[in-house]
Amino acid sequence: MESSAFTFDALPMLNEHGAPRTPIAARPAHLDLVDKVMAEEGKTTLLFTGPLTDLARALDAEPAIEEKIETLFWMGGSLDGHGNVVDPCFDGTAEWNAFWDPEAVKRVWDSSLEIHMVGLESTEELPLTRELCQHWAELRRYPAIDLIGQGYALVLNVAANNVYYLWDVLTTVYCLHPEIAEVERVLRRACGRRGRGAHVSLRRGSRGHARDARRPRALLRARRRARDVRGSGAVLRRIDPDPPHGADMNIQIFGTKKSFDTKKAQRYFKERRIKFQFIDLKEKEMSKGELQSVMRAVGGIDAVIDPDAKDQDAVALITYLAESQKFDKLLENQQVLREPIVRNGAKATVGYCPDTWKGWE
Repeated sequence: MESSAFTFDALPMLNEHGAPRTPIAARPAHLDLVDKVMAEEGKTTLLFTGPLTDLARALDAEPAIEEKIETLFWMGGSLDGHGNVVDPCFDGTAEWNAFWDPEAVKRVWDSSLEIHMVGLESTEELPLTRELCQHWAELRRYPAIDLIGQGYALVLNVAANNVYYLWDVLTTVYCLHPEIAEVERVLRRACGRRGRGAHVSLRRGSRGHARDARRPRALLRARRRARDVRGSGAVLRRIDPDPPHGADMNIQIFGTKKSFDTKKAQRYFKERRIKFQFIDLKEKEMSKGELQSVMRAVGGIDAVIDPDAKDQDAVALITYLAESQKFDKLLENQQVLREPIVRNGAKATVGYCPDTWKGWE
């Protein structure tokens, strides 16, 4: 990834005018932010696609700016407890922008700012696809689109066996055009331990999803999920800090309508008046991030495969593949998943597990 950054910086179209002439700010970033916000007659909308360090320091340096900020749009945090930090000695639940400075996240969360959070789950609805790259290629007559296409081509080259998501792009577009997303208020809570590894956990609520005028395949998928209140989302302003019974549970039930155990799982939560989201795997499969989160919770890939699944050919194929190939094949053949899969944030179960669910309450 580092080599891609150097290559992008060296592209001729970015260097035809010589060295950058942008003046360096006279004051540190957080104080420069204070100056600019306070100088405006009205309120300012802020967009952060990285750690919240400078905003937290600005709030400490001049608390009055809180009343001068209209809204904060932030790409960061995680709503279901699965993260993208893979450093040794950490459990994988932290999202990078929160992980980098958790104290800053707490400082901002403790303010009265209206926060639109585009969490890791939302951005994972928008992977960088070959279809999208082809769309840019067809529009390369426009210099800005040509630059975008070349930049993302470098990422595809480096991350050949990984999925790259449009994290900052989604957040920026949502900031400029809020109508592309469907959002809902949720309880917000900054938690975790002090120091590296602390993370933001947000519970109780449905998620926001992107849609787009051009509607490439990835965006259509996100919009369809939005109709079922599934996927990931945006966090709006703070609501009642005292959640009702079951509010700390964020239950998702993945299964099929014909599965007897899936019906029993739905009945279990209905009888206890615990809200849940049912996702029919015949209509909408699990995303890569969702399936990885479940596997981490239940002990690996073997625990999520139903050895008695109807499609025995797929079961046999996945069983005898090399370990490095099993996950991708399972992602393509979710008809062999054991049902139901029940998620509660970073926790998960496979099959009918009422004793475990009682512990969640």
